[in-house]
Amino acid sequence: MPITYGVTLAKSWGPQRMSGTVLMKACVPHTQKSEVFLSYQHSDKHTALQLAAYLDQRGRYVFIDVCDDTLLPGDRDLDDALTTAIANADTMVIVVSDETQSSWWVPWEIGVSTSSWKPRAMYKPMVSRPLPAYLQKLERLQDPVTANRWVVDRGRRS
Repeated sequence: MPITYGVTLAKSWGPQRMSGTVLMKACVPHTQKSEVFLSYQHSDKHTALQLAAYLDQRGRYVFIDVCDDTLLPGDRDLDDALTTAIANADTMVIVVSDETQSSWWVPWEIGVSTSSWKPRAMYKPMVSRPLPAYLQKLERLQDPVTANRWVVDRGRRS
């Protein structure tokens, strides 16, 4: 299934709407500084967008690919854009589910962030299978409140 990015997705939400709520104000394009890079498997997009909206309502600057209207469908430089977004983020939160293990992008994004020693955590790790080694050592955030607190605490340490 192709991933829809930026302008195309924003048009599908309708003018200034996203799943019945106001389109997020604090989502940033990959070229700007953010507090959080949200990594997720496409099947977990709804959970990722809910978390992004919660963080947005608390004034956190979030990068989530589907909100970046500079990313266009079929963009051949997507990996460069994501590398830039990861470099511009203070932290990374990974939405984890059983489907995460079938993602190519999630482990790639974690690998890119590893060289910068960014704080990383898992969000809602509701899985029935053992987690892969690259996720086992990460802190677990169970709900949006804990995720927001974790982001704020990591921001104070940097």
